[in-house]
Amino acid sequence: MAARTLIRGATVITLDRQGDLPEADILVSGDLIQEIAPRIQADDAEVVSAAGCIVIPGLINAHLHTWQTALRGV
Repeated sequence: MAARTLIRGATVITLDRQGDLPEADILVSGDLIQEIAPRIQADDAEVVSAAGCIVIPGLINAHLHTWQTALRGV
């Protein structure tokens, strides 16, 4: 079984129309998010306090100047 981590008490920015979660837990198993909810019970998980912290979805830098690739090393 993959190691489980419970991130407790974070403000979760969801980018969802239903809104953000002002104080939520995030249960991670291995490298997958299993659950996001206001209060998660996971006795076998390592608990990390995220009180006062903000969790946001990962962002990707889609800004690229492809033409500059040819100039690398010049």
